[in-house]
Amino acid sequence: MSATQHTPGPWKPNRDRVEAPQLADPNAGRDMSLIATVNIQRIDGYVNATLIAAAPELAEALHDVLAYYAPKALGCDDWALSGNTQTDAILRSARAALLKAGIKL
Repeated sequence: MSATQHTPGPWKPNRDRVEAPQLADPNAGRDMSLIATVNIQRIDGYVNATLIAAAPELAEALHDVLAYYAPKALGCDDWALSGNTQTDAILRSARAALLKAGIKL
């Protein structure tokens, strides 16, 4: 994937938090491993934390799909595929999701 603009994974759900355990530093004076907090009072709170924790891997997987099936989609706004409208729609959706997440292509 292109240069990472987010905290590198892995991210892990931990009760009401999503953490990057590899960033934990007891000498830092503050918790550098915190990625996000979630409301675990909600019935879907832990599921939301799990989805957030999967974000780095999901972004990498979408990027890999685009790199393999539509390398021209990376780094340009105007690109075309073979003309299969269903495939084009799926790849455009993957590209749009990465851009929405702030991932530069």
